[in-house]
Amino acid sequence: MKLALRTGPAVDATFMHRLASDAIKARLVTDYPHAGIVIGDLLYHASAKGGLQCVPYTPERWELIELGDDFDADALESFDKYQGAGYDWVSLLAFAFISARDSKRFYCYEWCYLAITGKNPTSRVTPETLLKLASDMR
Repeated sequence: MKLALRTGPAVDATFMHRLASDAIKARLVTDYPHAGIVIGDLLYHASAKGGLQCVPYTPERWELIELGDDFDADALESFDKYQGAGYDWVSLLAFAFISARDSKRFYCYEWCYLAITGKNPTSRVTPETLLKLASDMR
């Protein structure tokens, strides 16, 4: 299992997706506007376009951090449990300093947190949260 951190919008991103990517990078002061989990040749991620989904992994604009194969089964079990869950627009309010959480939906960083820890997050998750988790696992 690998933590996948995207460094920019997808190569085929629309103008709105590019704008959203830039806004996320600016608001979070991060290089990573999107995240997912790669297992084998598949990317498991939550996106505004399709909620929690699995798509073929393409390496353009992604940085991968190896987390180890010990977590694959648990992450896949979590994905099976929540597959198709909608995008968590409500929890994004936490980035505007309004505490809110929808535990049945995910934004990309929340999904990664769940896949890595096996726990549904209870507070705001950022790329730095995920980098710290990955660092602690090494």
